[in-house]
Amino acid sequence: MSDAESRLDGSEVTVEVLTWVNRLVGGSGSGSVAFREALEPDDSVESLLRRFSQHHPALHAQLWERDGAITENLHVLVNHKMIGDTHTLRSRLAPGDTVSLLGQFSGG
Repeated sequence: MSDAESRLDGSEVTVEVLTWVNRLVGGSGSGSVAFREALEPDDSVESLLRRFSQHHPALHAQLWERDGAITENLHVLVNHKMIGDTHTLRSRLAPGDTVSLLGQFSGG
């Protein structure tokens, strides 16, 4: 368990920004950077990400398309499961949840 996760007070979630994406929030571009974010009433994955990305303009520009949809270049996970498996962008968040942003990657 990370230091950020161990200090959650019950009204927060963790936003974890992984790999090259963390350069957009002040990270080194490898590993992960975690932030504790206050959970507001009725917060969904989307509302949390919109609020979080407003504090990080480079991330905001990369995360959202002009039409307001989330980009296909980043993957969103909730509690380490890809959006679509157990959650959608409209899913409500609960205290202690982790929302992760992972850059698209390819292999051969």
